[in-house]
Amino acid sequence: MTVVQSQIDHLSRQRELLQRALRDFGSEKFENRIPHKWSAREHFAHLARHQETYLSRIERILKEEKPALVSYTAETDAEWSNWVGLPLSEIETRWTAQRSALIEMLEKISPDQVHRIGVHSTLGELTLIEWLDFFLVHEGHHLLAILKLIRGRTS
Repeated sequence: MTVVQSQIDHLSRQRELLQRALRDFGSEKFENRIPHKWSAREHFAHLARHQETYLSRIERILKEEKPALVSYTAETDAEWSNWVGLPLSEIETRWTAQRSALIEMLEKISPDQVHRIGVHSTLGELTLIEWLDFFLVHEGHHLLAILKLIRGRTS
């Protein structure tokens, strides 16, 4: 198994986990929140928006020589206000389409391209594989928050 295939498998497993949560819990559970924190739906909106930004980051890494890529935060994202208020069904539709596009993009990557570099504003030079690792860890963090919230857990 190639490194990229391992990443694709991980992306697919995390997609299945979230799809199972969406199927098994009603949309009202995605409105659960801890005071002054995001709801599960808002975490999901963040994942969808973050994934959208990663698609463009990967494209830049593949096309440009060591592009500078600023650390993503929802608070500084001009598009975040459009995403945070979306209904769960629309977030799911967009996220699912993006996940398919991301996997399709990665399936076409050559062995040489996995070593292309993007320069993160705080982490420095990262290969494409390291960018994907970073993405998956970030997504896993938010998936855990979603699972806790929809199950009514606060810690």
